[in-house]
Amino acid sequence: SNFDSGFGGWQGGLYASYETPFGKTAVANAQVFARRDWLRSEALSNVELGVGAAVAGELRWGINYSFGGTVSRARFDAPLTIFSAQPRRDWRLISHASLGYRKLRVFGFSPQVSWQASNVDSSLDFFRSERNRFTATLARYF
Repeated sequence: SNFDSGFGGWQGGLYASYETPFGKTAVANAQVFARRDWLRSEALSNVELGVGAAVAGELRWGINYSFGGTVSRARFDAPLTIFSAQPRRDWRLISHASLGYRKLRVFGFSPQVSWQASNVDSSLDFFRSERNRFTATLARYF
């Protein structure tokens, strides 16, 4: 990273997911993951473990939907001594929902609106955050 050499290093992850259809036009999935950052700075290096689930499908009239979320726990290797003598610990919650309308097309793409909320509950106040993001996009449905 050009921002700070402490961010340089390696990242690895393991992800497992299971997906199953239900009904004629819907699918559900669940996932577990483990991610590891081995960075030059031990205070930025961490392990994150999490789970997630989502449902997606199509309703009558060409309306597509999806919703779901993830929860994870991140534990950092060493403290950021400027903030605390203890290593940082985060709980991370992310939820999302979207609606699209397949029957309306603009150059083969359809309108879609999405909402994503994230909440990071960190042991260090500086890193706590809550965010809501709304987007309007054009999506290609297959």
